[in-house]
Amino acid sequence: MNHALLTLFATTSCGLALAGCTPLVAAGEDTPAVEGSTGDAPDDGATGAWWDVESVAPDDGGDDIDPEWDDGDDDDDDDDDEDEDEDAVFWFGEGQVVPGERLEMHVEFVAYIDGEDRCLLFMQARDAAPDETCEACDWAFSFTLGDVEIEAEEHCDEYDIDPSALDGASMAVGYADETGYRRLDGEWAAVGWAEYNPDESFFEWEQEL
Repeated sequence: MNHALLTLFATTSCGLALAGCTPLVAAGEDTPAVEGSTGDAPDDGATGAWWDVESVAPDDGGDDIDPEWDDGDDDDDDDDDEDEDEDAVFWFGEGQVVPGERLEMHVEFVAYIDGEDRCLLFMQARDAAPDETCEACDWAFSFTLGDVEIEAEEHCDEYDIDPSALDGASMAVGYADETGYRRLDGEWAAVGWAEYNPDESFFEWEQEL
């Protein structure tokens, strides 16, 4: 079909159609532009193109955080303060040990009551030697106390402690299964927790009273 016949067919077809018909386009011709048309889908009453949906970032809730909420640090700090103010009376020792060979340790006596150091003493273990008399212990040492430093002594007598008699006094401690032992009145007894790290030769123990 030649170009003239195509044009005649397009004109005739449009004339037979209802009003508002868009004429057919002959092959090879450009599609005529329709005034006001952008090639978009029909307008459904919404503004903008149908695919042009505004992206909304999800609300991270940052503005909705309760201003009265906190991370709990203050509570933890309060707990720490309460722990520091707790009453405590105990013997404590810490140092380096090679079981069966040597012990180097400092020893403390602490009586902390009502926020006050009522008796606070520091001393060193001297002349430590392995002690084989503790059957329950993995190892034990006997030693004498020396180099006594008195920080507070006003109430030491309340705990049967005479600071002046500690220099040269004998003491023996031992260890087994995270438990500390002391020889008291000639008998060995478990007195509290203890820690021994053989990799670092570290040893500490505590006896609460």
